[in-house]
Amino acid sequence: MKLILLIKIVITTILWAAPLLFGTPALFALLGIPFPEPVIFLRLLGMAYFTLIFVYYNGYKLLKLRKNKAASEIAISAGIVSNGLAFIVLFIAGTSGKWNGWGILGQIYMWLSTVLTFFFAVGLQIAFKKNIL
Repeated sequence: MKLILLIKIVITTILWAAPLLFGTPALFALLGIPFPEPVIFLRLLGMAYFTLIFVYYNGYKLLKLRKNKAASEIAISAGIVSNGLAFIVLFIAGTSGKWNGWGILGQIYMWLSTVLTFFFAVGLQIAFKKNIL
């Protein structure tokens, strides 16, 4: 479970939080993804992802120290819910062709995000049931 949370922290930081909070129009253009306007909503979403990273990191730290089981469960539950819902939104958008007109890198990025959110939701759920309950 600790390994899944650690990987989740790294991927969330690199693929989602940092690009949303700090990404420039040039980065989005390089990926073939339209730059969202107004940009304030993009930045707020990036901040929300960093907040989740904070929750995941504290859950990871508590799991590593074998302390505060309830707080660890909250962090893991947050990961299950956020990734599960993200997967649903991304899957519906992808299968309905929402990013078909984007560049190939943007489409790969979005499908990779779809697959990763699915695996994080399922992986955290399996680990949660095996190791905590």
